[in-house]
Amino acid sequence: MSEHDRRAKERLRSVIDQIVEERDYQLRRWDTQRDQHHAPEDWLGIMTVWLGKVASECKPYNENPNTAFKKRVAQLAAICAAALENLEG
Repeated sequence: MSEHDRRAKERLRSVIDQIVEERDYQLRRWDTQRDQHHAPEDWLGIMTVWLGKVASECKPYNENPNTAFKKRVAQLAAICAAALENLEG
């Protein structure tokens, strides 16, 4: 494996760890039973709201978006994971 590939895998692991950490937080805050009642269109609405929150961390709304943008993207990714979990049954 090349050095470039190794670094790419490390970054991916870091990103996945951030998503799992956020998803764990969501599960502590709201239990899984709440998610079980969402239909696909509900998930789409939830994701759309959170995509708007991600967008609000970009310029011109936020002049220094890096940290807040990253946090919002992790939140959105964890919500997408919750939707996939829900579809798994």
